[in-house]
Amino acid sequence: MHHKHVLIADDDPFIQKTLKFSLEEAGYIVSLAQNGREAIECAEALRPPVILLDVYMPDCDGIEALLELKRRLPQVRVFMMSGGGATRRYDFLDVATKFGAEGVIRKPLSVRALAEILSCETPRLNSRMSVC
Repeated sequence: MHHKHVLIADDDPFIQKTLKFSLEEAGYIVSLAQNGREAIECAEALRPPVILLDVYMPDCDGIEALLELKRRLPQVRVFMMSGGGATRRYDFLDVATKFGAEGVIRKPLSVRALAEILSCETPRLNSRMSVC
C-alpha cells in the first residue's frame, strides 16, 4: 500500500479520466472501479488509504459500498461524491457521513477541493495507474 494511493469508484468515464489526470499530476497512484462492487474488490486487494466513491452507480451503489467497505476495511478513508444526491428533502451525501464517510464532495469537483481532502497525505510519489 502506498500512502498516496487513491481508488476512484465512478461509473462516468469522464469523471474517472478527469480525477485520474488531476491526481496523477499531484503525484498520486490511481486505481479505478466502475461500480461499488468493483470498489470493494479493489479496496480489499489494493488497500488504498483513500477512496473517492460516487453515490449513484450500477450493480452496487455508493451507499451500499460504503457500508461494506467500512465493515471490511474500517481504517480506509472514504469520501462520497455526487452531482445529484438529493431527492425531495433527502440528501444522500448527508446520509453518507452518518454511515461513516469522512466527507462529501459535490460535483462538479474542483482541484482545490481534492487538494484539501488529500492534504494530509505523505510526500510526492511517482504516479501510475492500476485498474481492477
